[in-house]
Amino acid sequence: MNTSWNISARNTSKEHLQELFPLPSTLVPTRGTQLGIILRFRTFYLKIYDADKENAYLIQGFRYHEQTPVFRENVASFQIRKFASQFTQEDYLIRFQNLSDVPNCFE
Repeated sequence: MNTSWNISARNTSKEHLQELFPLPSTLVPTRGTQLGIILRFRTFYLKIYDADKENAYLIQGFRYHEQTPVFRENVASFQIRKFASQFTQEDYLIRFQNLSDVPNCFE
């Protein structure tokens, strides 16, 4: 297996991940301690880094004005298209919210 091809393909595709998401977004390179990208949507944003595993991404989903990620997932690079296709609604992160945290919500 040609590992330089795998590394090259992965690095090239990271800059083009934005194109895989159905919702409009803005791509911002990260400036912190890890190299990656941030995809900013209207109501949430995703931080995407290389995962510890080869050919995978660490993806964290955040709501604006919150410091803790709503979710954190390792996604294999060959599954990124399927993962991205889930983001079809601006309120997508609501599925991760505990219903007891929602005002006026009774179980």
